[in-house]
Amino acid sequence: MSLRDLIETYAAADAESARWADVATILNTPTIEQRASTKVGFDAFIAVIGTDTAEQVLKELSFTEIGTSLRRRLELSALDFADAATIEQLDKIGAKLTSDVLRKLKELGVKTISPAELGGLQPVTAEQCSDAWNLGLKEIALDVVRYAVVEAAQEEYRKSGSTPTSIIAAAIAALEAI
Repeated sequence: MSLRDLIETYAAADAESARWADVATILNTPTIEQRASTKVGFDAFIAVIGTDTAEQVLKELSFTEIGTSLRRRLELSALDFADAATIEQLDKIGAKLTSDVLRKLKELGVKTISPAELGGLQPVTAEQCSDAWNLGLKEIALDVVRYAVVEAAQEEYRKSGSTPTSIIAAAIAALEAI
């Protein structure tokens, strides 16, 4: 996704008002949640939800075969909290946990990224945003003018019967020099 597309999608109102610092802030702020297949070990698991809650979660996981398998993997190596089977088991034991604990567990499998990251970009500056937006506007304007030139040349052709190729070529060359 181009920077111009990101601006249109996430910060068009600020761009139209030329608030480029705000546009850059919006594009650089992590607001988009994505599943992140990151394995979480036992220590990180406990650090996120606390020892007492971890004991409760591990106990609840022990009541199903898949839950027992997930518990063993968590205790022996690491568990992928973005994995569908893990999420399914968390949902099954969710009623026995507080909503805050369930949310924290599910967040272990989520990564929050910025719109710029989503577009494959490094953090963007206000100047880059302004340049991308204004270049896009120039391209749109040039497309409108190109269309008008072609339409005028076709009309001239219909009237006179002569081929206006040289007129179109000269006009387009002049436009692209802008």
